[in-house]
Amino acid sequence: MPSRDGSAGRPAIRPLDQAIHALRPVTTRAVPEPTSLSERAARLLANGPMPAQELMRVVCRMDRVRAESAERIADVLLGSRPEFVQLDDDRWALLVDGRAVLHAAEHERDLSPGET
Repeated sequence: MPSRDGSAGRPAIRPLDQAIHALRPVTTRAVPEPTSLSERAARLLANGPMPAQELMRVVCRMDRVRAESAERIADVLLGSRPEFVQLDDDRWALLVDGRAVLHAAEHERDLSPGET
């Protein structure tokens, strides 16, 4: 049975919803933009791999976090980002030029200008 506005039971689209929909980009981004949390994770992981629990404790500024929860948070925050990788030992690492940064010196060497 149609409602008063003739929408046959469908919720009416509000003007604000239409404006928000119109502002959404038509194309999707293949690579998500960095966030302050992902940037903080990248700075930490530039020193080498870290377990999710330790990493998320620092990145998210939490006093305590269970290992299982930290793994889920890390997966959501870092899992879809191309600059991070989870290693075979379950630690998270930063990727630079397709290689996991295992030590801070590696990352500095890779980023130093003029070296071949």
